[in-house]
Amino acid sequence: MGCESDRILLEYVRKASPPPFLLKTYMLVEDPATDGVISWNADGTAFVVWQPAEFASDLLPTLFKHSNFSSFVRQLNTYGFRKVATNRWEFSNDKFRKGERDKLCEIRRRKSSSSSNKPQPDVQVQAAKLGQIEEDDQKSSSSTSSSSELATLIHDKNDSSKRTAS
Repeated sequence: MGCESDRILLEYVRKASPPPFLLKTYMLVEDPATDGVISWNADGTAFVVWQPAEFASDLLPTLFKHSNFSSFVRQLNTYGFRKVATNRWEFSNDKFRKGERDKLCEIRRRKSSSSSNKPQPDVQVQAAKLGQIEEDDQKSSSSTSSSSELATLIHDKNDSSKRTAS
């Protein structure tokens, strides 16, 4: 009987406390010191990453184990966030609102599905491209070699996809 009650208690605690990813993201958005990089939109229903490169290099590593913007976006997607605006990195979730930190525990991570054969959503593709560009800029001082490396990667990926499809 003790094991069952422990399991029930652990389940309650899990539901009562928000996932660390959401809590950390909320803290970043709420912090007035980061408003130039990430902040709430005007009505507090979504948040905007104003400076993705600075966000990835300066803020992400302070709370997460990586500095990859596309990984951050992918994680947002697993929690049901949607990209609101096409011209900027604005994300929304009905339970992620300014001044409503208590609702974070209602946001649940989606179960992973067998999506290996599905194309990536547009937002993830955009984030991946941004991440690749940032990576190329950091690793190479020559934009020409970065462009040719990226073209080679794309060409190799296309060849690999064609071989897999055959």
